[in-house]
Amino acid sequence: MTDLSQGISTSLGLNSGELAPYRNLLFAAKLIVEGFYAGKHRSTHHDFSSEFTDYRSYSPGDDPRAIDWRAVARSDKLTTRLFRKETDMSATLVLDTSASMDYRGSEGPSKHRHAVLLAAAIGFLMVRQGDRPGYAWGASKLEGYLPPVGSLRGLNQSLARVWSAAPAAASDLSALLRGLGPSVRRRGLLVVVSDFLDPLDEVLKALAIFRLRGLRVLLFQVLTDEELSLPAGLGDRFKDPETELCFPAEGLDGRETYRNALQAHLRSLQVGARAAGFGYHLVRTSEPYHAALSRYLSSRAG
Repeated sequence: MTDLSQGISTSLGLNSGELAPYRNLLFAAKLIVEGFYAGKHRSTHHDFSSEFTDYRSYSPGDDPRAIDWRAVARSDKLTTRLFRKETDMSATLVLDTSASMDYRGSEGPSKHRHAVLLAAAIGFLMVRQGDRPGYAWGASKLEGYLPPVGSLRGLNQSLARVWSAAPAAASDLSALLRGLGPSVRRRGLLVVVSDFLDPLDEVLKALAIFRLRGLRVLLFQVLTDEELSLPAGLGDRFKDPETELCFPAEGLDGRETYRNALQAHLRSLQVGARAAGFGYHLVRTSEPYHAALSRYLSSRAG
C-alpha cells in the first residue's frame, strides 16, 4: 500500500483494494472530507462560515435542506432559513518539508504524508465553503508558494505541486516563515503544519509578524507515537534524520530524559501559541484525519 493509501485507510478504515484507484490527492481530500461529514451527520452547505439571519417562504428551486420543519409544523407553510455567508477568506497553508518530517515510526504514513493529506483536506473543505486556500512549503527557506485559489480545478493543480515536494534538508522553520512574509500580506488565515522541532522563540517571533498584519494563525504539530513516548524496543541508538548524527538512548534514564525534554518543548509551544493568540493542536499520525478536521473547524468557529 502506498503512503497515500495508508493515510486514507487510517482515516476511514478502507482496505488496500478499495483504495487502489485513489492516486489523486484532490480525490483523496474529497474522500476524507466527505467521510468526516458523513460521520458527523451534517451538511457542508451551511457551517461555521454562514450566519442565520431570517426566514422566508419556500420557493421552487430553494435548497430543501434549508426548510425549517418546526416552523412548518407551527404555520403549515413551507418556510426556509436564510443564511448570510461571510466574505470569502484567503488562507495560506504552510507545510514543513524538512528531513525530520519524513519519519514514519513503526507503521502508518510519515509525518510529511500525514501533513500533506491534512492540508489537502483543509484546502478542499475551504473551496467547498467558498474560501480560497493557497500553499507554501520548504525546510530552511521558502521553496514553493502557490497563491490562493477558489476553484477545485485550481486546487487540484496546487495539490499536484504540493504532493511532489519531498522532505529533505535541515529544518529552519523561522527562516521559511520569514521568506513567506512578502507573499502573504492580506488579512486571512495562516495554517502551519509541522513537527515544530525547532527553536521556538524564533518560530514564534516569525509567526507574530503575520498576526500583526491581521491574519489568524493556526498551528498543527504533527508527531508520531514513537516520538511522543520513545517506547522500548526501538533500539538504544537513534539517528537525527537532518544531521545524520547518532546518539544513545542510555536505557530507561535516557528515555525519561527525552520524554521530559519533549514534554517541556510541547508545553512551551502550547503556552507561547496561546499567549500570542494562535490556535494550537497536536496531531498524531496514528489518529484519523477527521479528528484534526474537527479541531480546525472548532478553531475557525472560535
